[in-house]
Amino acid sequence: MPDWLNLTPPVRDDMLSAGPTEEEQVLWVMREDPAVKGARVPSRALSLRDRLATGGEGHSMTRQYAIALAGILLVLRIGIGQELGDRLLVGYWHNWGFSPNSLQLSVLPEAYDVINISFAVPTEAFGAEMAFDPDPGIYPDPQDFIDDFAALQAAGKKVLLSIGGANAAIHVETEQDAALFAQSMAGLVMQYGFDGVDIDLEGGSLTLDAGDNDYRNPTTARIVYFIAGIEALLRAFPEGLILSMAPETAYVQGAYSFYGGIWGAYLPVIHALREELSYIHVQRYNTGSMFGRDGVVYEPATADFHVAMADMLLAGFALPNGDVFDPLSHDQVLIGLPASTQAAGTGYTTPAIVHDALDHLLTGVPAPGSSYSLAQPEGYPSFRGLMTWSVNWDVDNALEFSGSHRAYLDELGEPAGVMLRIRIVGQSVRLEWEDPEERLWQVYRSDEPWGMADAAEWIGSSVEGWFVDEGVDLGRPGFYWIELGEEWRRRGFRRSVRKGSGLVGAVLRAPEGYV
Repeated sequence: MPDWLNLTPPVRDDMLSAGPTEEEQVLWVMREDPAVKGARVPSRALSLRDRLATGGEGHSMTRQYAIALAGILLVLRIGIGQELGDRLLVGYWHNWGFSPNSLQLSVLPEAYDVINISFAVPTEAFGAEMAFDPDPGIYPDPQDFIDDFAALQAAGKKVLLSIGGANAAIHVETEQDAALFAQSMAGLVMQYGFDGVDIDLEGGSLTLDAGDNDYRNPTTARIVYFIAGIEALLRAFPEGLILSMAPETAYVQGAYSFYGGIWGAYLPVIHALREELSYIHVQRYNTGSMFGRDGVVYEPATADFHVAMADMLLAGFALPNGDVFDPLSHDQVLIGLPASTQAAGTGYTTPAIVHDALDHLLTGVPAPGSSYSLAQPEGYPSFRGLMTWSVNWDVDNALEFSGSHRAYLDELGEPAGVMLRIRIVGQSVRLEWEDPEERLWQVYRSDEPWGMADAAEWIGSSVEGWFVDEGVDLGRPGFYWIELGEEWRRRGFRRSVRKGSGLVGAVLRAPEGYV
């Protein structure tokens, strides 16, 4: 590990007050309904010290650890690739042999867009310091792993480091744990050049303490400090890291019937990181039947089960205390599936049934015999794709998963529309978009993040493909969208842009041919 990743690096006061250059502030980020995210880019370096100094919701961090992590992020300026495709096929790779096979990265199927390396694990049981080394049974010479890793990236694949897994619980319970977790993960990302991090916490890594009933303001130390550690890691890379999650159903949709213990324990993490989250693929395997947002119980491995579980994240769902879990963006959700009957105890779903579920989600048209009604009847055209456990099991099953689903996703093509980007110049925000027809676009700004069109402020219009919002308070959250008319607003074709310490942008697209 490099010397500069020591816990207490020398940090000058002038370094801590330095902000990014104008060039660094041109941020490409999300695309939303009916579009696709490009990247999730953390706030500028300065914000980390301020954030960790308070540790989030009422938890203070010592100056030692706050400055240490601020020092880390000020040093990390590597260019990690962020842009993701419109439709994703994600697969996990086993960093161990003989179960069911030993595969080097050089022989993985080309069908996958993202490879999750499984797993980074704690250096001690229930610890917070993370470690990863290529399995010597697969890679006797670690340099071969590094070479194959680089070849995957050169071929356009994104390679993420997945943390945890079923057999390696991670406990981040104190401010020291959060610092150690972020420090060790930053070292691994730097060492190998990972494009991002996948959160696959199981086995009690996240549990809600008694009385912790508000997912927006968690009080469980193991959850509060894990969030702080992830936020620190993300802000350590100004160019951005892909962030994905792979919770089990109990940790997410299970909160519909009970919120406590492991039931719903991921919700505070998802909510706190929803602006940084690239996508989530809940594991639809090794699960029993689950309630949908409509109060009906659905059985695993059916089209209705997959549609209902996805709809809970796409449209939000009620919690037992009367609260509602806010929906994610439509392109933040994937379906997680086993690649064969042997890959998981339950949940294997034939390609035909998976495609029925995807058809329903994407178009709103259910398969014959379906009883589930989408919260958004017209469907979710920007629904992102599929994940599988695992690439190894896919290879063992004659590539049934990647072969059938890659072809399906490719036939969908890209959601069309107008793309918006955000540029920060001094205290102004410049919105830029491409519209060859040079139509008149209305520009709106709001302090509310999700669906608050009625509270939005109209700030102008333009036919020139750009608009400048002068004198913006960069220290407050802010959300922007552009639109062509009232009908579009009511249908919700917009994407918000979050401002924090340094302002994070987002991308919006309108329907093709909209007038």
